[in-house]
Amino acid sequence: MLATSDTLVIKISGKLLYPPRRVFLGSLRDVINKLTDRFEIIGIVTGGGPLARESIKVLREFEVSESVLDMIGIEAARFNALVLAHVLYPLSPSSIPKSLEDVLGRIKNWKVVVLGGLQPGQSTNAVSISLADVLRSRLVINMLSDVDGIYKPAPGVPGAVRIKRMNCEELHELVKKSPQLAGSYELFDHTAINFLKRTKISVRFVNGQDPNILLDVLENEDLGTLVTC
Repeated sequence: MLATSDTLVIKISGKLLYPPRRVFLGSLRDVINKLTDRFEIIGIVTGGGPLARESIKVLREFEVSESVLDMIGIEAARFNALVLAHVLYPLSPSSIPKSLEDVLGRIKNWKVVVLGGLQPGQSTNAVSISLADVLRSRLVINMLSDVDGIYKPAPGVPGAVRIKRMNCEELHELVKKSPQLAGSYELFDHTAINFLKRTKISVRFVNGQDPNILLDVLENEDLGTLVTC
């Protein structure tokens, strides 16, 4: 079994949540319900996905500042979190925490807490690591939208191979040339990697199209890509 603590953090790509799909959300609710029998606390972080990226793309053409674009991305992620929280209610509260302090206040009464972005310049991947640290979870399951792990070279390139295990430095090498602008955090950002190095939390990247992967990955160490520091 890959998770040994009584808490678990799940990061869900915004592409899986927006536009919302009833079948996916229903399946995700069923899986989260099963996981509550296994974990005392489950933290879920949602990305902004297409809602964030398309809005930011248009606003950037109007020369809106990057700080404001970051806020747009945060609000998009919070919108996706709000939809999911209502789907999961009464497992989780139907309002979205806006700080880690808010999260700590809510886990006293709820087994599941859902949140989106927190502050400008920080991706929801970074939020998921911070949340795991606060909840003392040693594992984040990162549900990607259309690929079953980290590949080298990139997926779709001839000869691409899924990497089963890698460390923080290897992940950093893959993403260090990626743009660090609002709406452009495709896999992981520098801040998230720095959080990984500091906290020593593990992240397993998996294909999240089928929410049942959340059950499978806890038993099968060959699924996805495991990043450790």
